[in-house]
Amino acid sequence: METSVTCLFRFESAHQLPMHPGKCKNLHGHGYKLEVSVSGKIGEDGMIVDFADLEQVVEREVITRYDHKLLNDIIPNPTAELIALDAWELLSNTGIEISRLRLFETPDCYVEITK
Repeated sequence: METSVTCLFRFESAHQLPMHPGKCKNLHGHGYKLEVSVSGKIGEDGMIVDFADLEQVVEREVITRYDHKLLNDIIPNPTAELIALDAWELLSNTGIEISRLRLFETPDCYVEITK
């Protein structure tokens, strides 16, 4: 049996995709939803990770970096895949063992990275 803890986050950002042949080449915005999961054994304290601790790290490392920003100032070609990869790397550098990250660019479309 595997247990996961997941926290959800939202942020608003603008971007344009310089390599895209369609309308996404133009400046536009999205209301992103980010799901961050940590999996593992339940510890003696009854938790894998404290929700508050996970929320604090994601807010500090990812949400403040992207929220209400032009993503092209951070990532030259800010596709959903590259934004998700950047978020994964930022969180991995904190020592938190992320097992899954989902970035929804629209309500129906997302990128998923798993360990």
